[in-house]
Amino acid sequence: MKNTSAANKTDMRDWYSISVDTIRAWMIFLSVLVAAIVGYYGYRVWDHNLVQRESAKVLREAETLLDELRGRDGIATYRREYGSAQSGFREAREAYHAGNHQLALRGGRTSRNLLQWIRDALSQRSSVGHAQFISVQGTVQYRRGDSSEWTTARSRLALSYGDYVRTGGNGSAELMFLNGTLYTVRPNTLFIISRTRSDEATTAEQSINMEYGWVNLNTATQASTVSTPSAEARVQEDSQAMVTYDQRSGKARFVSYRGRIKLAAKQGGSRREVGPLQQVTQVRQALSAARAIPSRPDLADPPDNFQVNLDKLKELPLVWDSVSGAQQYALQVARNQLFVDNLIDVEDRSRTEATLGLQGEGTFQWRVAAIDDGGTLGPWSAPRTFRVSAYGGGDENDGKPPYLQISNVQSYGSIFIVSGATEVGAKLEINDEPVTVNSDGTFAKTIQLADEGWRFLTLRARDSWGNEAVERRRVFVEGY
Repeated sequence: MKNTSAANKTDMRDWYSISVDTIRAWMIFLSVLVAAIVGYYGYRVWDHNLVQRESAKVLREAETLLDELRGRDGIATYRREYGSAQSGFREAREAYHAGNHQLALRGGRTSRNLLQWIRDALSQRSSVGHAQFISVQGTVQYRRGDSSEWTTARSRLALSYGDYVRTGGNGSAELMFLNGTLYTVRPNTLFIISRTRSDEATTAEQSINMEYGWVNLNTATQASTVSTPSAEARVQEDSQAMVTYDQRSGKARFVSYRGRIKLAAKQGGSRREVGPLQQVTQVRQALSAARAIPSRPDLADPPDNFQVNLDKLKELPLVWDSVSGAQQYALQVARNQLFVDNLIDVEDRSRTEATLGLQGEGTFQWRVAAIDDGGTLGPWSAPRTFRVSAYGGGDENDGKPPYLQISNVQSYGSIFIVSGATEVGAKLEINDEPVTVNSDGTFAKTIQLADEGWRFLTLRARDSWGNEAVERRRVFVEGY
């Protein structure tokens, strides 16, 4: 008789026992997996359709703007921008028909934005006057003509011939003239915006009549004149210069850091030509001979935009290269680009280095100038920036400005597309126009500048505590 128990064991040796719970778990897993796959592909289809619809909408808007602007009065002024928008629209439309809707969306938006700015520029063109405040620090005022009222200056404020500008003991400002000359106005300065005609100029040139004070100026493609009570200094094109005048003593100083100055006394007829790295002084009406000044130092360490961890480093060495003939060096450290109300302002550094004690967070700028054996100060070095942060925590309201960086500026004649990154959550403006900041801190903004010539794009980022970071880019607005 056959052993039934043994036979059953033999027949079941290739079988496994699986519980109902295990089967149920596998079924749930497979259901979730299938749902996830279906959902993923469903999202892809939905997203694709959404991008397709959005790109089609943007292309329709751009096409409508192209038709609206075609043949409109004044469009010839913006023919380069209009042509760029037109070619960008064609490329975006080709990408759409080829099925690349993401590329079509990006190109369509760029074209539409350009066309919108052209339309706005044609509808609302406004004059910027003959000069414009670019940045203001401390006490800075202006007065319209001979009116008796002084008003606090602000960025982007336009000035015309006959207007006065005055700075207090803690005030400084930058002004851009229509001919591209950039003036930096130092504390305790008063001047009038004017025009002058020299023997060499075929037309009246933009200039200032300085009653007292100190200005630095950078000319572009045209000369600019600074007139003091005792002399007239014509700063040639593509030059960098400084003019000071002390009203009490009647002493003046005319310095050329780059390029040349043609100088004439208002009485006596004496003339001088001031070459690169030279200066002429004046007491009353007498002009000195041109004399050499020290050259500009190069900063060595730390590198620009250096980041300092305050928890690990309490002192920061500042190092610069030596200058031939320098007896001492001047050092300035400030929280602002105009170097007003400096944290450190000394002229007694005998060595080419200094150790800075770090006492708080923030963004700082530093620069150095050489001083010769006669006490003459040479040009300041290009400033460098360093940022001090306490990564270990503490009071979040620590006064440090938000991160801000310009990555690219695309030019389309008078329209510029500015892109970059800032601190997440910061409020950003470009030339006082609000900018949308993406969730990762990146941004892109189209800006139109009304008048041709040298202009500034000024970016201001403010965090939730009111701390502000400023970046500027000098651009040339083309005219037709």
